[in-house]
Amino acid sequence: MDTIYLIIDESGAKGYSDKPESYAGEVGVMAGYLIPEAYFDDVRNKFESLKEGYFSEGKVHIAELKPEDQSRIREDIYGFLIEKNIVCVFEAIHSQGFYENYERLERLIENNKSSQRSSVTVPKRKSKELLHEHLFQGVFGKAVAFCIDNFGYEFELKVITDKVDESIKKCFLKAADELINVGEEKKTIVSGFDTSTREVVKGSLVSKIDNVKDVLDDYSKIKYSISYEDTGLTLAADVIVNGLNYHFKSRSSIEVGINLNDQAAVINHPLEQNIYGLWDSSASNYFADAVFMHPKTNKVRS
Repeated sequence: MDTIYLIIDESGAKGYSDKPESYAGEVGVMAGYLIPEAYFDDVRNKFESLKEGYFSEGKVHIAELKPEDQSRIREDIYGFLIEKNIVCVFEAIHSQGFYENYERLERLIENNKSSQRSSVTVPKRKSKELLHEHLFQGVFGKAVAFCIDNFGYEFELKVITDKVDESIKKCFLKAADELINVGEEKKTIVSGFDTSTREVVKGSLVSKIDNVKDVLDDYSKIKYSISYEDTGLTLAADVIVNGLNYHFKSRSSIEVGINLNDQAAVINHPLEQNIYGLWDSSASNYFADAVFMHPKTNKVRS
């Protein structure tokens, strides 16, 4: 079984879906790069050597460096990635689009609640979601697609990130599990209160796709894990995602709201040719760009 490492980090907007953008066009980004096991030690040694040239102790993040050192380390890391043709992946989401999707769901829930005729009341569903989780699922999905393209349907994807809270790690694992086990039977227990009988009642919701392996391919032999470290490997991911976030922040005001995950989004970025999974938007929009569309997008396109 082939083993591939995905080293990731995040930048930009973060938090939950009830938080609007802090400035026009604010974006959340998660990005990283993929290393087959045969080259992993060489890449680790290279990035560790680069790290030691800039950091002696403390935090290992590009933002901790002086501006001139930030430019130098970015050039060093980009240069190595380009020279070795190392594949990069990213997922970007407009924070305002993420927020407005949450608001739409809240309104739907309230409208449904007001038209309810049953005597059974169900506690309000918490639709608030974590942006980190959606960003991770997008990056993880693109990494899985790359592995399938190059190694088939039997491999292990080892995700490495810098230190995150255990609650965040659980969200990442949940997002990965939803993707790998999409369509498999899922049972959700729902509790409510029957106001006529004054009793607590329970029910279940079951969802599944029949013959899912025939419909969506068989992902059962794909293994994955998530671990933390604070090393040259994660420093390189930090540099990649920091650069992408800066790229999006540098857009002009008339570009606010334009798609983030298609080929046009990274034109003139130094790593443009290294990035896998860019969407061809000539036919349709990428999922995150469609669902979490920035409200200015329609104005841009009109």
